[in-house]
Amino acid sequence: MSPDLAHSTFETDPFTPVTSLSNASLPDNVGKNRWEYSITPNSRGDFGLQFYGGIDQGLNPTITNADHGLLPGDILLSVNGVPVREHTYNQIKESIQSSLALERLVVVVYRESKSFEESLNAVKEGILSGSLVRQFEQIPTLRHDLSRATSLRQQHQVKNRYRDVLPYDDTRVKLSNNTYINASWIDIHTGNFHRQWIAAQGPLENTVNDFWKCVWETDVISIIMLCRTVECMQDKCAQYWPSDLFIAEEYDSIDVIMEEEEFLDYAVRRIFVLCHNSGKSRKVCHWQYTDWPDHGVPDNPDDFLKFFHNVRQQLSPPEPVLVHCSAGVGRTGVTIALDSCMAMLEQRISVNPINIVQKIRNQRCMMIQNSAQFEMLLKLISYIAHSRRNEDY
Repeated sequence: MSPDLAHSTFETDPFTPVTSLSNASLPDNVGKNRWEYSITPNSRGDFGLQFYGGIDQGLNPTITNADHGLLPGDILLSVNGVPVREHTYNQIKESIQSSLALERLVVVVYRESKSFEESLNAVKEGILSGSLVRQFEQIPTLRHDLSRATSLRQQHQVKNRYRDVLPYDDTRVKLSNNTYINASWIDIHTGNFHRQWIAAQGPLENTVNDFWKCVWETDVISIIMLCRTVECMQDKCAQYWPSDLFIAEEYDSIDVIMEEEEFLDYAVRRIFVLCHNSGKSRKVCHWQYTDWPDHGVPDNPDDFLKFFHNVRQQLSPPEPVLVHCSAGVGRTGVTIALDSCMAMLEQRISVNPINIVQKIRNQRCMMIQNSAQFEMLLKLISYIAHSRRNEDY
């Protein structure tokens, strides 16, 4: 990677707010799985705390994003010594806001601590009861406190496929010469597993050159495409690669040659050779899954699992992996979340799908677009766990 690029790397775990790593008091353990936090206002003049739920919503008041070490998924038990489990959303919100005058907020949260097997049973029970889907539906799709100013600039709006799917400034992929692309860094840390993803929209005709520039400058050698170029007679993604083998097509400073193309039952595998005008070249492997409708789920999720299992075996960290569908949030979000869950299962780490969704949505809005896609993720987790127990996977 060129040293002069403004590459969005993470010096710390991006899921841990920076404020929690400095000047933040450690929480007090005030009972089994209960933690007390004393919080002071941040530089924005608030407590940096967001949550959903309340008795009026029929859901536990649950943290979605916060400073000072609070974690997504923490359940609010009390605010300044007052129990809030029976309070409405607005009552809890007002209690928090009124603490600004005192410049101090004390909250007690419940933080679930499940064993690996307990977490898998919770997923299974959550599927049967529908409770996990209901929790998923309450997770904010957008972080309103994070800027998207760059993507909203007039000259960049023609490069966005959808007006409401825009990258956050903090995590967007930054290219040389201030070239804008609708793509976001998604950093995943799970135990000793680390993968850096680039979640991108499907290129438009006017952004194909930018797409290949992104691939080149971020050292991508693996691309996963989860859509067709046309679905239900609607354009979903420009064909950004040559149609014929061994015929070079020029994309600004990069020539792309398709060296291999293999058609499978539910996928296509391609090998591209990228030749940069600097004289350097490298190969990129391109996997396209062709049986996943937009906004929906695959007709046969088992086929997708086989596809991704095979692809995953060929991914080679530390190089980032670029994944895209049409918007770069629905099918793309499921794939990134599944990769994280598979790493947890391999390491026998407690699996919390709600946490995973919250974490990836902190880096790109709308990741996993709807309940059907989230339910598919839950069922894949349960299926993989069951298969691993029987040593069939």
